[in-house]
Amino acid sequence: MDELSSLEKIVLIHGLGGEISNILTRIVKDVYEQGHFPPVDISLRNDSVVVWIELAGVKRENVKIYLYEDLLVMEGIIRPAKADNYNFLRVERNSNPFRRIVKLPVKVDSKNFEARFENGVFRIEFKRMPKEFVLIKLTEDGGQ
Repeated sequence: MDELSSLEKIVLIHGLGGEISNILTRIVKDVYEQGHFPPVDISLRNDSVVVWIELAGVKRENVKIYLYEDLLVMEGIIRPAKADNYNFLRVERNSNPFRRIVKLPVKVDSKNFEARFENGVFRIEFKRMPKEFVLIKLTEDGGQ
């Protein structure tokens, strides 16, 4: 096989670079559309559930978080800060809406939580709902 000229190597590498860029763009788009953003960590404590939601670059007013039974719903939009008086040569930070739903591992008290947003991380600590035990009495006639 003949050796490639410098120009052929550049064309080959440039073509591969464009293809790799296209693949990465599709992966990032899929992550947003399939609900893997934002990254979430969940921790169980004795009497609470702690959820950390990474929202770097997202303003607090652009995020809504809902609790429905044991589902935590996060939605909003990522809007990169605008920079005036710049002539951009490359723009990769787009405005993207996101929505993610995660199931909490236990039932939590929707009225008893602490939430704060610091350094791009939203932290919510929910108190666990107390476990309920019901005594079922057995009778001979099948009643209660």
